[in-house]
Amino acid sequence: DDGSPKYGEVWVNELRLNDFIENGGWAANAHLQAHLADLGTIDMVGQTSTPGWGSIDKSVNDRSKEETFKYDISSNIELGKFFPEKIGVRLPVYVGYSESRIRPQYNPLDPDIPLKDALDAAGIQ
Repeated sequence: DDGSPKYGEVWVNELRLNDFIENGGWAANAHLQAHLADLGTIDMVGQTSTPGWGSIDKSVNDRSKEETFKYDISSNIELGKFFPEKIGVRLPVYVGYSESRIRPQYNPLDPDIPLKDALDAAGIQ
C-alpha cells in the first residue's frame, strides 16, 4: 500500500418491480330512450367504471386508475300539443341535465398513496 486513498464506483442496473396490483375493474353503460307519442322523447344515459378497467390488450399500468360515474338526462318536448291545433302554436322545448364524478384511486398530490388512505389520515371522509 502506497498510502494514497483509493476510489471506486459500483453501478447497479437491476431495478425490478413485481407484485403489481392486478385487480380487474368493470364498466357498464346504459341507455334508455322513451318516446311519448307525438309529445316528445326522453333520453337517459349512464356510465360507470372502476379502477382496473381496461381492454384486454392494455398492460396493468395502462388501465383506469379512477372510479367514474356519469349520467345525462335530456328531453325534447313539443308543448304546443297542449293548445288547440287550430291556434297553430308550436313550442319546442329542450331540457337537459348531466353530472360527472371522477374519484382517483391514488392521491393526485402523492401518487404512491391511495386516496382513501390520504383522506382517512386527514380526517376527511
